[in-house]
Amino acid sequence: MEKILENTLLLMILPWIFVWGILCILEKRKRKNEDGNKDEKSYVIQNDNMFFPFFSLGMFLFSFCLFYTVFFTEFDISEVISVSVFVIFFAILTLDSAIWRVIVDGDIIKYRSFYGITRTYNFNDITKGVYTKKGSLKIYIEGKRIFTFYDNLEFSLFENQMRKRKIPLEYKRKEK
Repeated sequence: MEKILENTLLLMILPWIFVWGILCILEKRKRKNEDGNKDEKSYVIQNDNMFFPFFSLGMFLFSFCLFYTVFFTEFDISEVISVSVFVIFFAILTLDSAIWRVIVDGDIIKYRSFYGITRTYNFNDITKGVYTKKGSLKIYIEGKRIFTFYDNLEFSLFENQMRKRKIPLEYKRKEK
């Protein structure tokens, strides 16, 4: 009876230890990235690649489930559609975390979109930056939005560089 209680107690504590370990790893990576981005002349802004293995694993597992469902079972079309939705979802997350980035090297800004298209801009061409209600920052050249930094990204170096160059930053207020 005591062994059963010990095992259940261990099973209750083990997930909390696992989550604590993952949070410690995330905090170390965040500090390492902050220390590595001290140079204000050249830096990279990108999604945190911590979740890339999880997204890749999810895409692989759901792809395997889709393959198995189609070729080895008598399936209903709703099963194929639902598993396909998860495959597409994890594929999009995997591509987004691996491809999207903004590279700043002095005055040159290289933006690589989700689709893998790379465009090069100059800091002197930027006309304004607009903060949205949700905390993201949209960058404009002559009224055309060129890219957006979402609130989950660390873009303070880019913002500081805009302020130093006297590029206007606007704030969208909630309309009442």
